[in-house]
Amino acid sequence: MALLRLILRLALRNRGRTLITTLGVGVTLLAFLILRTLVASWYSVNDDVAKSDQLEIRHKISIGFVLWRRMSEKIRSVPGVEEVSALIWFSGNYKDEKTRFGQLAVEGGSYFKIHPEYLAPADQMQAYMEDKSGALVGKELVDKYGWKLGDKVTLTGTIYPGNWDFTLRAIYPGANDATDKARLYMHYDHLQPQGDHTHRLVVKAEPAAAKRIDALFANTDTPTKTESQLAVQRSWSTWSSGVIAAIDFAAVAILLILMLVLGNAMAMSAREGTREYATLRAIGYRTRHIIGLVLAEGFLIAALGILLGLLVAPSALDAFSELMEKQLGGTWSLELDARVTLGAVAAGLAASMLASALPAWRSGRLRIVDALRRVA
Repeated sequence: MALLRLILRLALRNRGRTLITTLGVGVTLLAFLILRTLVASWYSVNDDVAKSDQLEIRHKISIGFVLWRRMSEKIRSVPGVEEVSALIWFSGNYKDEKTRFGQLAVEGGSYFKIHPEYLAPADQMQAYMEDKSGALVGKELVDKYGWKLGDKVTLTGTIYPGNWDFTLRAIYPGANDATDKARLYMHYDHLQPQGDHTHRLVVKAEPAAAKRIDALFANTDTPTKTESQLAVQRSWSTWSSGVIAAIDFAAVAILLILMLVLGNAMAMSAREGTREYATLRAIGYRTRHIIGLVLAEGFLIAALGILLGLLVAPSALDAFSELMEKQLGGTWSLELDARVTLGAVAAGLAASMLASALPAWRSGRLRIVDALRRVA
């Protein structure tokens, strides 16, 4: 207890500087945590949603080329294939250009056999299936916009121009926390796409069927590339590798700023503590004891700053999510992840130890005579 009181007294030697340093560490840790949470959410893929038997088929040349719904019949004949369904990205605006969320036109009879995680209660699903202009919406969108069953939702199409009115017939809760609850599903036939084209074909099949499907269309006008939805989601992430690299670089820069802030404060604290360290050396404290005291002081200040950053983090992530929604559109929901949080705390504490190392080494090597001469 006496040692802890001594460390606390050393840390509070200059309370103003300690407060400012704690706030500085808290702010930098918070910024680091937000960036790492953003990266983690970008790469997050849930294995329950992206099962290996859920495949996606796109045009082999580019996602900009369309497929055709009639291809489904051939694909169903491939061994290992259980179900096939056409999918179109609607990509419309709600109220203004910045308000967007996932909007998919699907064949309800087959799509939800492949993706049961998006099913609503049975009575609502029946109402949705019977209404050609009906919409199936995730609970997150309902909570955000205050929608209820029977409401009219108007979307301004970009790929399919004009105002499109949909009636909210069903609300899906999501199979688990990882299910995307910010989607709106509409009927494929309601769009009446020219030539019955489709952007993707989703398939429920054994993984080995992917090569058989691609071989079926290898020498046609519409060569295909079939891959698991897990691979699709990861490919979307890799396209953003430049942005992610920039965010990672910023996170490392923030850690360096934390080290500079804490290192400067510890250097000043070590100079002001010359009297205490000289006295402690004179009464028998060894070099390792002085080094330990300085490191402990830096650790305590860093720990207080990190705790402050963690307390503010949930509110800061909510505010950051709202800002991203306003600036970029879509639905953003950043939440603290246990692994990201532990990583941020570990990185912050490690940076604090590195920042305190040089002042601690210098204080420990200070000779008693020289220290007393400075005090005099």
